[in-house]
Amino acid sequence: MVALPNIAIVFMTYKRTEYALRTIRAACKYLRYQQELVWYVADDGSPNESHLRSILDELSTTRCNLAGFHSRKLSYGGSANKAWTYLSAHGSTPLTFWLEDDWELNQELDLTPYAQVLIDHDEIGMIRMGYLSQYLSGVTLGYNGHLFWRLDREPTDGASPVFTGHPSLRHDRYRRAYGQYPEGLNPGDTELGYAHAFRVAQFGPHILWPAMAGQWGWFDHIGEEKSYS
Repeated sequence: MVALPNIAIVFMTYKRTEYALRTIRAACKYLRYQQELVWYVADDGSPNESHLRSILDELSTTRCNLAGFHSRKLSYGGSANKAWTYLSAHGSTPLTFWLEDDWELNQELDLTPYAQVLIDHDEIGMIRMGYLSQYLSGVTLGYNGHLFWRLDREPTDGASPVFTGHPSLRHDRYRRAYGQYPEGLNPGDTELGYAHAFRVAQFGPHILWPAMAGQWGWFDHIGEEKSYS
């Protein structure tokens, strides 16, 4: 097996300070990894300057390592693309863990075996970890001694996206295969647009769901507030 690189946590956020701090505290408490975890904070230009400051202070207090940050109004997709561009330019790691500011980790989660699958298997690009949407289908496969569901590109109802903005671990090959996020849209439409790129592709890296996660994964989707109006 190839040695594991660091993982960059891309923290997508916009103005929901209370939820953001809860999400950070839980991730710093429960996430485990064989190598280093570093954070990139992608703030889409929150109107209150204290939002970003509170996040950076929290990361400092919990001794989480900061790789970089931005706070500019770019749209959800533009903010995600800027994070990717920064991390790629600085050559930090091919592995990113994507975490929006309202997904609270509720138990210990070791990313090591999932990172190893992404490093060892070129046909895999992403491992979802939020919760499993309805109407998805797939095949059960084993990777590195662990059982996964490899999700089909087309959900049975034609609506539930296979790709989502839920917490997920990704290899850079996913971005190289399916391109960047669409920009200038609200988060929901951005997600659907990027899911379309995966759905219509005949080839390209697959998305896995860990069988041991059950239907609900390891995260609670906290609150009902929308980050964008």
